[in-house]
Order: sequence, then C-alpha cells, then structure tokens
Amino acid sequence: MIDYKNLRISHEEAANIVLQHYGLEGKATKLPGEIDFNFKISCANDTTYVLKISRPNENEHYLDFQQKLLLHVEAQGDALLAPKVVKDTNGNSIAEIVDSFGKIRKIRLLTWIPGKIWSDVNPQLTNLRLSLGKHCGTLTKALQGFDHVEAHRSFDWDIAQSLWTTDFLQLFEGDKKEVLSYFQ
Repeated sequence: MIDYKNLRISHEEAANIVLQHYGLEGKATKLPGEIDFNFKISCANDTTYVLKISRPNENEHYLDFQQKLLLHVEAQGDALLAPKVVKDTNGNSIAEIVDSFGKIRKIRLLTWIPGKIWSDVNPQLTNLRLSLGKHCGTLTKALQGFDHVEAHRSFDWDIAQSLWTTDFLQLFEGDKKEVLSYFQ
C-alpha cells in the first residue's frame, strides 16, 4: 500500500501549478490540512489565494460537493464572507495534474479570507461569540436548498450523529457516566 503522506508537494511545485493552471505568479507557503495539501499563494498585486491539492485517488464526488457548496454560497450574495472558487484557464473549478510521483491529483483554487483562527483569539469575548453565532446563522440560511449526494455522510465528530458513542458508555463510571448518559 502507498503511504500518501509521503507524496508531498513542495512549495515550488505549488507555485508552478498556480502559474501553469491559473496564470497567476505567486509565492507558495504551506498551510495545514486534514486531507488536502494546502498552500497560501501570495501574488505581487497583494491578491492571495488558497491552492488545494488532493491526495491521489481522492473521491472526485466529494471534491465536486465542496466546490458546488462554495458556488451555492457565493450565489446567495455578499451577506456571507466565504472563499470564492477561482476557475482555471480552461474554465474548470477542479483541474487535474500529474505530480512528480506520476500520481493524478485534483487541484482547486479559492480566494483567501484574511483573519485569525478561532483558537488563536484570546480572549473570546461575548461580542465575538455573538458575531460567530450570527455568521453561523447566515451560513445556515445560505445553505437552504443546497443538496448533493456527498452531503449525506456520516462523521463521528458531528454532534447530530453522536449516538455511536453509546457503545462506549461502559468505559465511564459515576458522575461522568451519568452526565454522558444524559446527553446521549
């Protein structure tokens, strides 16, 4: 089995991908990511993007879901600050490359949204929490009417799908078990 963690993309390769597929010249800086290889692309004209490079054999339908979700949100107007999909020079929202390992990967480019990661903000005052809640409500409203086959998936971390945790209740005792049982 291939260890895809070791099939990394260098920042030089990322910058070259953006130039070849989007006609944009910029400096690539690696960003963290759970699944994709992500790069911040900083262009000379102070425009910034996020390049997302899939792992080999990534589910194309899931990538399509992500792109269509962003396009749906964008179509709702400017009430919501969200990344915008940037199409490649051929007009595609998802392009394909062959990496230096000979593996096919999907690439996507999004506009950059400046700001801080929630966990880096300290203190998290009431007005900030209220603002987050307002934006979450706006996003929920913007997503009304959107559907895609990949939107119906199971995620262990989704609180609305957390009943799988009942199988592990026996690992707790006393007050902890009582609290968990109440919320389950």
